[in-house]
Amino acid sequence: MDNEPTGVIADRVEGSRTSTLRSLVTLGNDELGLESRSDDDLISLRCVRRSQAYGTDVSRNRRLFRWGIAQIAIMTLIVGVMALPAEAAHPKAQVLSTTVPVGANGLWAFTQAQSTKSGGRQAVDLTTDGGKRWSIVTPPGLSTFGGSHWIFTIYALTSKRAWVVYGGVDGGPQWLDTTSDGGRHWTTVGELPPKGCTLQFVSNEDGTCTVYAGAMGSMGIEIFRTSNGGRSWRSIFSSYMTEASLNRKTPPGSLPFACDKTIPFNSSTTGWALFDCNYDDATLYETMDGGVTWVSRTVPTPRAYSEGGGFVGTPTFSGRRGAVGYAGGRYSLIYVTTNDGLSFHRVYPPGKLRPWSINVLSATRWRLAFRNEILGTNNGGTTWFTVTSDANKIVKPLRYAAPNPDIRFVTGNKGWLTTQNDRLLRTTDGGRKWTVVSVPGTKSSKTVSGV
Repeated sequence: MDNEPTGVIADRVEGSRTSTLRSLVTLGNDELGLESRSDDDLISLRCVRRSQAYGTDVSRNRRLFRWGIAQIAIMTLIVGVMALPAEAAHPKAQVLSTTVPVGANGLWAFTQAQSTKSGGRQAVDLTTDGGKRWSIVTPPGLSTFGGSHWIFTIYALTSKRAWVVYGGVDGGPQWLDTTSDGGRHWTTVGELPPKGCTLQFVSNEDGTCTVYAGAMGSMGIEIFRTSNGGRSWRSIFSSYMTEASLNRKTPPGSLPFACDKTIPFNSSTTGWALFDCNYDDATLYETMDGGVTWVSRTVPTPRAYSEGGGFVGTPTFSGRRGAVGYAGGRYSLIYVTTNDGLSFHRVYPPGKLRPWSINVLSATRWRLAFRNEILGTNNGGTTWFTVTSDANKIVKPLRYAAPNPDIRFVTGNKGWLTTQNDRLLRTTDGGRKWTVVSVPGTKSSKTVSGV
């Protein structure tokens, strides 16, 4: 049964639940001589006159009393069974934890059962044809979580090269496995630096793992770097809280302690410190030596709405021109540079303020999403076009707002959408129409192939 599709398991669970309800009703009916009206109406019952009399009124009253108690118990159990959460009806279903698009049609997915107890299922899956067919490519020994075999995340560069981070939830090291053939074979390359760091690779050999130590709107970081695919790591930068940082003094080449941050890299040498502050600001730092030293770039403050905001995504460049998204509480915009990131200027989407979810495909091609509307430009904001999406119809009754749904376009027409209830959708026409993609192990799984 472990190898059966989730739909088969769900049908068996549903059949078992219906059978249980029928047994309960029959148990109560036998006390007074009742029968079901039909299989489709288990609760509506009618009295059936039996050929023998009940006897005395006292005997009948006792039977009525016992029947009433039985019916109360039955209704309580029925309500309890019917109110079971969705995952209870799919005891082995996994939820979509992480997705990593690669290329126009590829996607890596990490799914895991919703449980804190050992023994649940987890999987790494790969599709290279837009979700029509999947391969389950979980590293050996990691299909069931427990002990030191909990998968924490995946990272991928291509449909061939990917990494898996796993370890224990209560302590101990975290390990890094990698594949170079789309999950057919996995190799343990080494141990990660401090537990919980955020992994990123820019090539098969060059990568970083960043520790984010944030609290109360401030954040220190430490960056570890590898140049051998994760076999060894070295600390190259740290900016934890110091007396100088408390006085808002930032040493030359370092980063301010204030605000939350993300540290994405474009290459082994170029990277960015993107700030997210609880006040109106747009702070951006760049490194050109792999993260050892940092310099502030000129970025104008967004319109003041006194609600804070921060950069989203990674600055994307074509030659000397680049772009990166910025999101506030009620608005979004794109910062653009034409001098290789030395300075940026603001580009606001047309129309009224909205918290758009921003996709920067290239320096000039952007896609913005809000509810069932997609806004696009192919020339850096000079002209815009609107696409009306049917995504709202597919994910009802979910009513979402940016930054949900999580829409990621990989080309001008092809993109992926992950909803708050862990459904994966795909578009191939620029977002006008979306189709639900079945992911192995989840409640919507359908098509799975071997590796």
